[in-house]
Amino acid sequence: MSNKWFAEKFSYCGVREISGKRCFCITLVGTNGALDLYMVYADPYSSAHRIQMYHDIKKAMRPQSECLTIMIGDWNFVESDVDRINNTTQQFTGHTNVGEAKEFNRIVLQSANLREMEQPEYTFHGGPERWDSRLDRAY
Repeated sequence: MSNKWFAEKFSYCGVREISGKRCFCITLVGTNGALDLYMVYADPYSSAHRIQMYHDIKKAMRPQSECLTIMIGDWNFVESDVDRINNTTQQFTGHTNVGEAKEFNRIVLQSANLREMEQPEYTFHGGPERWDSRLDRAY
């Protein structure tokens, strides 16, 4: 099987910028249907910019009846308390993102009926206080 096997299943491939060079969508269309692949690198410093990006994603997303949607990215916020730990104090600190997690779920996940392809491992190790966080998620 060649490296091009997957790409050869599609007759159309297009790329759209969804939100400020932080979110792009690759659309693939073939005889079996359409696939929208969203790639995200959310602003690590501004929840306001991330929330604007969620609205941009919601506006750009097509209904499930038109395509299969997969979103993958570094969201730069955590969804639950145990998704971030300070390795110096051994305290879970994900509770600081509860409000944003609710907004993300309401604006993007619930409106598009998306579910997380869960992986419980931490995806970020480092930072000034040696954090471990689960920032990278797929839906």
